[in-house]
Amino acid sequence: DRLLPLSSAARTTIVAGPSHVKSIKDQLPDLLADNLFCEPGPKDSMAAIGLAAAIIAKRDPEAVIGSFAADHMISGDDAFLSAVAEAVEVAKKDYLVTIGIAPSHPSTGFGYVRLGEKLGMKEAPNARLVQSFKEKPDARTAASYIATGNYRWNAGMFVTRAKFLLELLSEYKPELHEGLVRIADVWDDESLRQTVITEVWSTLEKIPIDNAVAEPAASEGRVAVVPATFGQLHLDLPCWLGH
Repeated sequence: DRLLPLSSAARTTIVAGPSHVKSIKDQLPDLLADNLFCEPGPKDSMAAIGLAAAIIAKRDPEAVIGSFAADHMISGDDAFLSAVAEAVEVAKKDYLVTIGIAPSHPSTGFGYVRLGEKLGMKEAPNARLVQSFKEKPDARTAASYIATGNYRWNAGMFVTRAKFLLELLSEYKPELHEGLVRIADVWDDESLRQTVITEVWSTLEKIPIDNAVAEPAASEGRVAVVPATFGQLHLDLPCWLGH
């Protein structure tokens, strides 16, 4: 429901494990069958998002994609839509873009994004470079972050061109990139898909997208953040991806 105003049912994809496939089909009859990507086992967020990016890039080389977790409760839909729309404009300029939530308290349950210089983009006036990502801090460190006014909670949402994400992955994690592209190359051929997945999936590195590409790319000025004003509560369920 949150993503439909940004896209459409036909342009929404979901990555999920085998145990969720039937219930997703039952709950989302408008979802195209070809846009439900079943990953055979958990390999953390880089493999899940990377698989979707590789399949989508093959179908539409110019696609801009966004990754959004199913377990986010977000208050303020208009602010959410506005932030993502800005992120799309930044992503078109070949940045990996994250959404930064204004911290309401010194949370130790979120990672933090340190804001860098403003990008000065007319289409995305709030966008800034990411100076660095910070792991979940202790309470004292979190309070010191908030006191500076230069930090945002890391929402775990990323918007980027599918091909650009694959370029980053190829640079920083070439073996993971190679494996995902091998799977994506045969994904729409059901006679080959399962054979290649069985051969490749178990060999893929299990790593979050933050560690795999976001952190190293940020150090090179290739990651941007759109500070947002909507509220967010994070639980712990599967990941959904929309583009």
